[in-house]
Amino acid sequence: MMGDFDKDREYDRLDSLLDDLYTIIENHRPGSFFGNKGFNKEEALDLIQEIRASLPSVIKQAQKFVENSERIISDATNQANKIIREAESDAAMLVSEHEITRQAKEKAELMIAETKQYARDMRLGANSYVEKCLDKTYKAIQESIDELSRQTRMTEDALNDELKIIYAHKQEISENG
Repeated sequence: MMGDFDKDREYDRLDSLLDDLYTIIENHRPGSFFGNKGFNKEEALDLIQEIRASLPSVIKQAQKFVENSERIISDATNQANKIIREAESDAAMLVSEHEITRQAKEKAELMIAETKQYARDMRLGANSYVEKCLDKTYKAIQESIDELSRQTRMTEDALNDELKIIYAHKQEISENG
């Protein structure tokens, strides 16, 4: 259970970093060409670096979860095979007693079916967890990219407006001077 808590805490940290980056970008309002003080580029870049550093950890945790699931499935299959072998051995000794042999085979088949279902359920659970983590991470990064693009366009438009004003002043000085 402690491992699940660490996974959740690691994912929450990544989500928090993305929220911080989004807030920096969202609160940025382009000012005039000489007075743009609302955007802390270094802070935004630092947050992006932290996010990049956290991603491998989240992915490793998901990978460990899948590997543990596969190990559990393998152990369950081995145990089922062992039970089958034991049941077959017991059945061979009791060949003369047909009813006992039939019951042992039914029990072994039931255990195999239950083990296979358990393995399928574990695999589906692991895949679902990994898919949720990757979907959430993808969406958060895509939103950040979209917001960065929007802010960049706004800043570029503001700078182009400033250049037009400067050019107009230059033309006015050239004509009057």
